[in-house]
Amino acid sequence: MGHSETLRNYLAAMARFRQYSWHNVMLIASQRPHATRVAGFHTWQKLGRNVKKGAKGILILAPVALRRTKEETSSEEGQRESTLGFRAVYVFDQIDTEGKPLVG
Repeated sequence: MGHSETLRNYLAAMARFRQYSWHNVMLIASQRPHATRVAGFHTWQKLGRNVKKGAKGILILAPVALRRTKEETSSEEGQRESTLGFRAVYVFDQIDTEGKPLVG
């Protein structure tokens, strides 16, 4: 009682994409409800896989960080990052890739 199919789907997506923010999980789930593993184009290449030609990406928001040097922050920590905002980037589900088998 009180559990909708939509809520169950979003909770399942949150479990699959723990490393992503809540907002990005919602973006992934709304655009590709059955996505299982997502990564950016270059990450897939590093994993030995290529994004298939014509594959449609899933739009998410990535932070835009500004790195400040030790002199700019008056801190002993060295470089620090500040988030300036967000930009739109695309990730692809593993079903949209081909190549080396994934482990795990």
